[in-house]
Amino acid sequence: MSVLLFFGARYYFWENLTELGALSCRWSLNIPRSAKVEEVHTSIGFQGDGWRLLVVSCDLKKIKDTGLDYTKYYASLDSEAMDVISKTYDILSAETSSCFGVDSEIKVKKIKKGRPLRDSDMPEEMYMDYASILVIVYDVEQERYYIFEEIL
Repeated sequence: MSVLLFFGARYYFWENLTELGALSCRWSLNIPRSAKVEEVHTSIGFQGDGWRLLVVSCDLKKIKDTGLDYTKYYASLDSEAMDVISKTYDILSAETSSCFGVDSEIKVKKIKKGRPLRDSDMPEEMYMDYASILVIVYDVEQERYYIFEEIL
């Protein structure tokens, strides 16, 4: 019984108290347990808005069908993803020197988290007020993930 209680508590605390657990909850991402946070840089304001950068490594044999499965990512950054990355680095420039390689092969995933605007007659995809954006960049050469969050 105590073993079951231990594993239940471990699961609960991993999901709710770690950076990756919190990221998983905020963005509904399945993060493999082999993922390890190497660096965390944040600038979060009083109201909870701000920017966050996580640098993560992971056992690549365990990423299949998870939020870190870079085989399902795109090969380039769009302008919106570049804006999030630029803003994050501008805000956190004093704290971090971590950056994916400029000439590196990268894979990119972008997620927008929205909320519907009130009293709208427009189709759902047109009336979403995108409050936050998550950009995951996988650097193939460094085998590291750079996870950028813009929380508005």
